[in-house]
Amino acid sequence: MLAFAAAALLWLVVEELLVEAHETPERPWMAVMFFAGFLILYGLGVME
Repeated sequence: MLAFAAAALLWLVVEELLVEAHETPERPWMAVMFFAGFLILYGLGVME
């Protein structure tokens, strides 16, 4: 449940609060790459 809340907040930051993200045409792969990077860093943190 906590992971869902964290993902929802990250989505809010990426899509709504970062004005710079909307200066260029929106591409779905940008958000996908952001979350992929987040998951990779999270996975590395769990492995330690």
